[in-house]
Amino acid sequence: MRNRFFLFSFLPLFCLFAGCGRSGFSPQPQPLPPQVTCVSASHAPQSQPTTLQLTRVSTYGAATERSWTITDVTCVQQLFQVIQYLPRHYAESGDTCTISRYDSSLNFLVGTKSLQKDDLGGYCRTLTLKNGIHLDPTDTFNSLLRNMLNVNHL
Repeated sequence: MRNRFFLFSFLPLFCLFAGCGRSGFSPQPQPLPPQVTCVSASHAPQSQPTTLQLTRVSTYGAATERSWTITDVTCVQQLFQVIQYLPRHYAESGDTCTISRYDSSLNFLVGTKSLQKDDLGGYCRTLTLKNGIHLDPTDTFNSLLRNMLNVNHL
């Protein structure tokens, strides 16, 4: 009887420290995947962009140009955050790249001041940062940008 009392009195403490009832318990928090659609944000810090200016030029035939100015702060900041986590493009020997349909220039602004300029599509359909690093756009990045521009192809 005493053994049962001892067992039942320490069982809640054991479960607390051992993580009973929590499947997939991990001591480190896992990052949430970025959202594909824009969700409202409460307040934008000054180091976050407020506007995206995008200019796109066709790489086929006649050089047609189209420009957009996106002022939806929530969408602009989400795209900017997704870029921070894009995987780096590593060219392997004989890196075969398909030619992008368009070359685009992305200019993220805070008010009227440029925060970051990137090029999309020029090399292996990658996003090229100002320092020359090539990043591979993810489905999340492509979906957000297509939705912001209301286009089918990037």
